[in-house]
Amino acid sequence: MLGEPGQGQNLKTAVMMAVPMGDFELRGELHQFVLNLVYRQFLDKDFPYFFQHEHVMGCHPVEAARNETVKRFMASECEILWFLDADNMPYKGAEKVLEGPYDVTIGPVPMLIVAGSGNPVVSYNLFTSIDDSNVGVMWQPGNPVRAGGTANMAIRRRVLSDARMHLDPAGSVFKREYGTNGLPLYGEDVDFCRRAGDCGYSVGAREDALCDHAKTFGLNYYQKVVMDQIARVESEGKE
Repeated sequence: MLGEPGQGQNLKTAVMMAVPMGDFELRGELHQFVLNLVYRQFLDKDFPYFFQHEHVMGCHPVEAARNETVKRFMASECEILWFLDADNMPYKGAEKVLEGPYDVTIGPVPMLIVAGSGNPVVSYNLFTSIDDSNVGVMWQPGNPVRAGGTANMAIRRRVLSDARMHLDPAGSVFKREYGTNGLPLYGEDVDFCRRAGDCGYSVGAREDALCDHAKTFGLNYYQKVVMDQIARVESEGKE
């Protein structure tokens, strides 16, 4: 039986777990994470979610795959659209994005950037502010979130059904513009979050819903890079 959160212990919120495949194969870590949740929905009577999953394959570019997913979602009875990237490595608790409390709830993905000092710094796929050109200020823990990536993002139906969010008669909500060099000028996920906020919907992050991209190696890797560099500097200082 399906329903909204808070309608009773016997009601489960229907979630569409969406994985746009693109050029990636589903990673083993993500596959196991999905299987564990699917089993849990049947084995744990208190688990509040029921999952439908969609793997969108052979649909390019990425914004087209996301819009195809939205189309399937709107034809379903699901209440939450949960985007997960195919190359994700979810941490335990990544599913907490489903709890909200935002209309668009994002799970942070750690990334490595090099600061002006030349030192590696851990950053995230989130922005504290974003302007109309989709240029933003990178987020750090404890600050508000204005936009972020779809690697782990839960979107409530009311956002996707709002005509103000639609970019064409087909109900597309994701767009990405490209420069003359063929590279994207901004991410379709950041643009989506900015427009959702402009329409009055809440956008935020669950700091306890971390996941990694395969291409980012993981937060532990970054911490090791920083610690190795500190150890090397200290060692050189003793010589």
